[in-house]
Amino acid sequence: MTRMILALTATVAIASAGAQSNTSWDGTWNGSWGGRTAAKIIVAGGRVVEYDYIGTPQKVGETTVSGDVLSFGMPPTFIVTLKRTNASTASAHYHGPAGDAEAVLAKQ
Repeated sequence: MTRMILALTATVAIASAGAQSNTSWDGTWNGSWGGRTAAKIIVAGGRVVEYDYIGTPQKVGETTVSGDVLSFGMPPTFIVTLKRTNASTASAHYHGPAGDAEAVLAKQ
């Protein structure tokens, strides 16, 4: 019984730590695809709540976070992957029907 309680406590602690680390992405991330096309991604509670492409909100689909990588989208329509480069910047990769694009995003 004691081992089961310890295992459950450890599992809850690990899950809580994971949830807390996801919120480190929270904020507004701005940049431009290919240095030309405006992109804004708003993250709250560890998930993408808004994605604007050229100032127009787009559907965001599901969000997944693993370490320094956040991904969201609606495969096969599109997928956006952000890789944190430091606390306030991330490199981004878009893959969709129009092809691929790269961006550097800054956290506001």
